[in-house]
Amino acid sequence: LDGEIDGYVVKRSQYNLLSGKTRRHTLGLQKGSPERSHFVPPPLNGFTLIVGRVGFPKQRVEHILDPSAEFAYRIESALLESIPSDLVELTGIHVEQRGVGTILREAKRNNDDWTMSAMIDTEKKVRKSGTRVEMRIETLSVDGKVSACAEQVGPIEKHRIAMVNLLQEWGSVLTTLTSEHQATNRKIRNMPDEFHEERPAMMRIHSDESE
Repeated sequence: LDGEIDGYVVKRSQYNLLSGKTRRHTLGLQKGSPERSHFVPPPLNGFTLIVGRVGFPKQRVEHILDPSAEFAYRIESALLESIPSDLVELTGIHVEQRGVGTILREAKRNNDDWTMSAMIDTEKKVRKSGTRVEMRIETLSVDGKVSACAEQVGPIEKHRIAMVNLLQEWGSVLTTLTSEHQATNRKIRNMPDEFHEERPAMMRIHSDESE
């Protein structure tokens, strides 16, 4: 439409309903391909909930429930409640449980030395075995060109601490990107001259903000 819309983001099930063939790009976390553009899904995306009356015996349906998915759902719900309402439509959240082996294989494939050193000690042994919980949160600018993202990976039993750290890191990054850069006379070593000049914010999260 007059060059204003480049494309639409729809679920795979909706795309499959189209009668004709159209050009498409699959959006995903792209964990195995860090060089590709990634996509953090909307909060609570992909969950199937069973709703029952108050007092319904949960044990009746436990055989069809997924404890890992339920755990992820509770964390995503808590994170969603902590996000300002005006940022919900611009923010993606993803939580899942992952095995240590899976994380290490991915880190090795991606040459992620930081993750390897954080999980492996000097004797080449895993610092602490057990399943990890991985949390991601990312907020896009209104034009979709800039994003503020934070990630946390840690033991399941410390998921509350990880949630707090995740939100603090995300909030700090978001504040930095949406704040104007004030001019300064203080010279910082190895930084270009442009760094000391006044500049507008790198990221806009409201369409009514000045360009």
